[in-house]
Amino acid sequence: DDLTLEHLEEEDEDDDSHYNDISSSSSSNNRTSTSTSSSSSSSSPCKHDGWSVTGLLQGAKGWISERIQERSRFVQSRWIFSFRDEDILVVKEAGLVCLAGVPYFHHDHKFDDDPYIHIPAFGHPHKHKLNIYLPESVKFKGEDLKCKTLHEVYTHYDDQLRKLVPLPVIVHIHGGGWQRGDRNISFYGAPFMGVAYAKAGFISITVSYRLASSAFKWPAQIEDVSRALRWVHDHCSQFGGDPSRIFLSGHSAGAHLASLCTVQHDHLAALGIPQDFVKGSVLISGIYDLYHALGEGDEPIWRDVLFQKRYVIPTFGPDMTMWRGASPLFAIQPHNAPMLLINASLDLGLEFGAVRFRVALEQAGVPVRHHHVPSTNHKTVSQSNETAALAIAFIKERLEQLKSEGGFKKQSSSSSSS
Repeated sequence: DDLTLEHLEEEDEDDDSHYNDISSSSSSNNRTSTSTSSSSSSSSPCKHDGWSVTGLLQGAKGWISERIQERSRFVQSRWIFSFRDEDILVVKEAGLVCLAGVPYFHHDHKFDDDPYIHIPAFGHPHKHKLNIYLPESVKFKGEDLKCKTLHEVYTHYDDQLRKLVPLPVIVHIHGGGWQRGDRNISFYGAPFMGVAYAKAGFISITVSYRLASSAFKWPAQIEDVSRALRWVHDHCSQFGGDPSRIFLSGHSAGAHLASLCTVQHDHLAALGIPQDFVKGSVLISGIYDLYHALGEGDEPIWRDVLFQKRYVIPTFGPDMTMWRGASPLFAIQPHNAPMLLINASLDLGLEFGAVRFRVALEQAGVPVRHHHVPSTNHKTVSQSNETAALAIAFIKERLEQLKSEGGFKKQSSSSSSS
């Protein structure tokens, strides 16, 4: 199907109606099953109005399990099959020109008919793509385009792209616990941040990466982000970007990936990217220590254990040595670029991990600031105007510092911004 970013929102509504239809049908079936269970245990003293508590709980458990499985199958098939189009779409998104689905890593083979089984380890037809948001000075020409290459895009917008002075480039990485999310899904905040950066006058790029699964364990995610940054380094000048002024941005798991690229240069160096490539990073509700991501104190708490079982082990495996090697907290170097840490007012305990990361950066002499955004939670903080304003102000100040070659003003604040 022909897809634009607007179509994705319409599909979200279609998904909900489909899900509700499935739920209604299955709910009826489960009530019948539960009623049967209730009658068979009617002699039990634990009952109410003909419903046994045991039967009710069993029915509820079965209904929930069935809904989760059905929803998982439906969403997986939708997101895998909907994005096998290899064209680059030029669409209007929030008044901006967006180049959607630009490949940053070419693969030589296509998916077989069953993508659940035949997934090539060297390429992914949707996840190895990015979206480019151009600033408002580039005007949309009235119709969506479907192009095979960026060269075709240039032929349509060359008159405007040539007028752009080299602009700073902000690369934003979506979250989702390394296992979910996408650059196109508004729930994970990437479209909001991409639009916000572009409206501030920057070239904005949102990146997808292979999600963690049995086929794509760590370090697939950081390798993909590194490949995307290599592509940005090589090609951003073709659409008005300045490769000497690249900033990273990320939310949740995306902030983990962005911070790791900022403090640990190994994966970027393997692709020939210079050490001073990243000029600054905006890290929103990030994970900086995989062993102790949540909670106060020096030792993990029960929330850390749950977090490890749900997210860390499925992504990084059970080896704690691997966890430490993938934790930005333990890779800080004095020469790292300045960082802005942002947390929600209700952030699942990640705000405590951010404090430990901030203190470690300060001790290493790395310029850092830390803000909490009031009236936000872990999801909404990546869709907050105040978050965007803090990020844009940080980047603009850093650009002024680079321009003047003066010192970046160190200012650390753990209090809520007003």
